[in-house]
Amino acid sequence: MGTKDDEVLQEFLQESRDNLAPFEEGLPRLEGEPPSPQLLMDLYRYIHNVKGACGFLRFGGLETLARAGEELLELARQQRLVLAPGHRAALGALAQTLRQGLERIEATGSEAGADDAELLSRLRKLQEGASPAAPASARAPAPQGRS
Repeated sequence: MGTKDDEVLQEFLQESRDNLAPFEEGLPRLEGEPPSPQLLMDLYRYIHNVKGACGFLRFGGLETLARAGEELLELARQQRLVLAPGHRAALGALAQTLRQGLERIEATGSEAGADDAELLSRLRKLQEGASPAAPASARAPAPQGRS
């Protein structure tokens, strides 16, 4: 990679870690009954930012994982899904897997070699318990920021 590419990659890694840290710190707070809307919004925003950065640099595997976590949190934000211990454990595994992916990218410049299919399947399966969509007027507004 050229110098400019190296700079972009380092910015991506730092930004992603800066979003993963508060995401991981917030996960234990999901133990509250029920988690606050602000906490759910914050967690959603952090993982949304990681997803966007991964997509921008075409790290498709990490982007897909982050999207699955984002979708799970969106269901909780919309009050269509109550986060149970299994959901919280899967979100913790997501954070760990994303962090490992960032380490792999830093070491090799690539996300190749990861097999995250089981975690992706787990996150998607956990979304299946959501209730039907609420009317648009009842939903929380989408966060502002990068897609």
